Amino acid sequence: NHKENVLKAFNLLYDKVNACIFNFQGLSRQELEKQILAHDDSKRTKEEYEFYADYFFGERTESVKEKFKIASDVHKSRNPHHPEYWEKSGVISMPDRYLFEMLCDWWSFYLASGKPEDIFDWYKKEGKKFVFCKENQDKIDKTFNTIKEICNTKE
Repeated sequence: NHKENVLKAFNLLYDKVNACIFNFQGLSRQELEKQILAHDDSKRTKEEYEFYADYFFGERTESVKEKFKIASDVHKSRNPHHPEYWEKSGVISMPDRYLFEMLCDWWSFYLASGKPEDIFDWYKKEGKKFVFCKENQDKIDKTFNTIKEICNTKE
């Protein structure tokens, strides 16, 4: 379950990054956890659900791929944990609470695969397509260093 893996990433990272990397502006752990528990809830809406289900659990015809792309764009435009939500002005500047959720989201796929360290290869190829402001990029880099430490202690 994707949401469970996002929560797992949150739990692995929160204590290591709170205050030293991110400024959650007075939000408690419980408030951030509530945000994580609501992660991707928009995928249950009629504009997204059917197209995500068809794409991930059905036959990927050209029509299914096209409809999924539209649903995915809608999803990214209404969920602030996606860089595309903030990208309108070119350089992406995300509030810490959403930047942290984005990183938990990204890492969740690799936690689910059993190869949490594979996020680094993915980020070298895919993550660099986003242009984050310096402050966001520094926080991403520091969080990736924290992920690296977590992966190294599990070996």
